[in-house]
Amino acid sequence: MMEDVTTWIVTADGRQARVFEERVRGGPLHPLPQYAIDADNQDRPAAHAHRATVRDRTGFGQHGAGDKPLTQMQERRFLTRVAHALDLAAEAGRFERLVLLAPARALGVLRAELDPKTARRIEVDAPRDRSSLAEEVLREALQAARIAR
Repeated sequence: MMEDVTTWIVTADGRQARVFEERVRGGPLHPLPQYAIDADNQDRPAAHAHRATVRDRTGFGQHGAGDKPLTQMQERRFLTRVAHALDLAAEAGRFERLVLLAPARALGVLRAELDPKTARRIEVDAPRDRSSLAEEVLREALQAARIAR
């Protein structure tokens, strides 16, 4: 029997978070691009004034601080923003259940930063980097994580 409960699947690393909605357990995943979050200047305190946008043969690009890897502190700041966004969505009733798929360190930060009311909605949290998977592969990874719990 399929359950009619809205579940959000969040894939995150220290740099980007993607959100998918599963309206029926085991059903198709619907991307929610309006909730996707990328690390940006507010996660890079030294990167505020000296970024230049350039036009090259491949399109617009950013040169400067955006090319440097994020520090652990910047990743934590980014993941704290992700957790806060999830808290707001939970409070607004956007989802009943939550699945977190992230590398172990990112998962630890997300768990620690989520409001306890949001954290109670976690159905599965798996220490795996799924942030860049195609939707169909992500659905298979989700099913595997549910089976493994």
